[in-house]
Amino acid sequence: MVGLGEEEVEETLEGAEASGLIQAARDGYAFDHALTQQSLYAGLSPMRRKRLHRSAGEGLEGLGEKVRHNRAAEISRHFVEGSSPGRALPYALLAGDEAEAVFAHGDAKHHYQRALEFADYVGDGPASSQALEKLGGVLAASIRYDEALVALERAADAYRDGDDPEGAVRAEARIAQTHFRRGTPEEGIARLSAHLASVDRPGVPEGVRSNLGPPYGALAQLYYAHGQYAGCRDAAQRGAKLSRAVGDVRLLAETEKMLGIGLLWTDTPDEGVKALKEAVHLAERSGAFDTLSTALLPLYLAHVVRGDLELSRECCERGIAIAKKTDDTGLLAMHTTNLGMRHYYTGDWWEARVCLERAVGLAQSTELSYFSCLPPAYLGVLCKAQGAWENASRHFSDAAALAREAGSPEVLGYAEARLLELDVLQDRPAEAIARLGPEPDVSDMTWWYDVLLLSVLAEAHAETGDVAKAEEVADLALTRARRTRNRLDGVEALRVRAKILSMLGRPEEATAALEEALSWSRAMPYPYAEARILREHGMIHLRERELEEARKWLSAALSIFGQLGAKKEAERTEQVLRTLDPAL
Repeated sequence: MVGLGEEEVEETLEGAEASGLIQAARDGYAFDHALTQQSLYAGLSPMRRKRLHRSAGEGLEGLGEKVRHNRAAEISRHFVEGSSPGRALPYALLAGDEAEAVFAHGDAKHHYQRALEFADYVGDGPASSQALEKLGGVLAASIRYDEALVALERAADAYRDGDDPEGAVRAEARIAQTHFRRGTPEEGIARLSAHLASVDRPGVPEGVRSNLGPPYGALAQLYYAHGQYAGCRDAAQRGAKLSRAVGDVRLLAETEKMLGIGLLWTDTPDEGVKALKEAVHLAERSGAFDTLSTALLPLYLAHVVRGDLELSRECCERGIAIAKKTDDTGLLAMHTTNLGMRHYYTGDWWEARVCLERAVGLAQSTELSYFSCLPPAYLGVLCKAQGAWENASRHFSDAAALAREAGSPEVLGYAEARLLELDVLQDRPAEAIARLGPEPDVSDMTWWYDVLLLSVLAEAHAETGDVAKAEEVADLALTRARRTRNRLDGVEALRVRAKILSMLGRPEEATAALEEALSWSRAMPYPYAEARILREHGMIHLRERELEEARKWLSAALSIFGQLGAKKEAERTEQVLRTLDPAL
């Protein structure tokens, strides 16, 4: 920096060390005290100080690409102090990229904001657009969606003003992704659909066409969040085709993820699982952590409903690790929620409560988003099973309210189905039927909760005495369960169908249905469902006046209910057993 030869530098440093100003350090020398450095720095004239800063920046700049990446923030600072904002600009952007690569969102935000200031100061329009786009991305990752949209919309406008259609496509994709996370899919669909209509047409430059994979993937997300599942599938197929054509593995991972979701939700579960597994593989291969984390959510759900609870646990644990690494609170809440439900299904209700309460707290600590509404719904499921029905009702109602606000029709439908289930459990079947209506429109439901809802409705009809209607709805529930590979809820559909068949005087058919349900529940394993099936077995034998058999099955059910802590279920089973043996 000062133009001295190597020997002169060594002599000067040795003299400074002898005077006590500096001391030998591992990689060279260090000042004896911070005040020494500050005093010497303050003694430099402003012009000399600026010249030395510029020389320091140039010296670091000339040490190779690895140094430029690792010390980008330092190089940028030297050029700023050297009154060279134009030279500081690319290093501020690079420093932001390096910080974002290790998920240091706060540092990345600072560097991108500085880059934006430098770009505006020197009048570098393209760099200003780029800084706005990157700033919007890091704000969205920090769950500051409103600020992110402001930055990204400015970026999109700047790209269009600068005649950069490729940049505009990228910015519009990020805007759409932010609307998805923010829970405003309708707004995002309207904006992105209009943009795609203007750019996905014959004659557009190849550079634009090669960048259309991300916006179609984002459009698929928005369609999914808005309950338009065929639209989700079709947009994802278009995005996957475009991504595959340009050989972009990261983009292909994202579009394959959305294709898998679209296929699952349009009743092609095997193809959906295959696409999701491919998305996970591609995301791992390309280091696309956000895509990997979000792909694990629907893959978890697909494994759960199939009864593959061990595979579902792997999805949860991997998702939690990634969400912690990327500092994504919303996704951490979702994966923690899923792990809690996995504990619930396998019978570890203490761990389930720990996870679910933690997930609710995480969801409440962030802005309202698509991911905010499911944790309270799942906590309600646990409370319901434990017999805390008032708490369960509150959690389901909270989930429904959040789902309405966040624009999540699926979680809304799920929470409302659980509220109907509470009505039936509390001997209010007529209220459940009245709230839903006797002829539900299956097309308004999705595979995620349709079997549950139809099973609840069938049992409500059975409890009101309309057994013929109950059988019709139960058959529909079981048909849906088999078509969508939903063994988890199919267990309950089989239990309800067996109850109805017994009421119709067809005990052999009822017993066959319960044996199939029992086989499914034990294979998962799902002890709470197993106990409910065992109790239904006992009730069938009781209706047939086979009291010893009834006692055997009911006692087995009571044992499991007691181990789990299913208080209300245990009390009801005990009451039936007392009618068989008053001494109990």
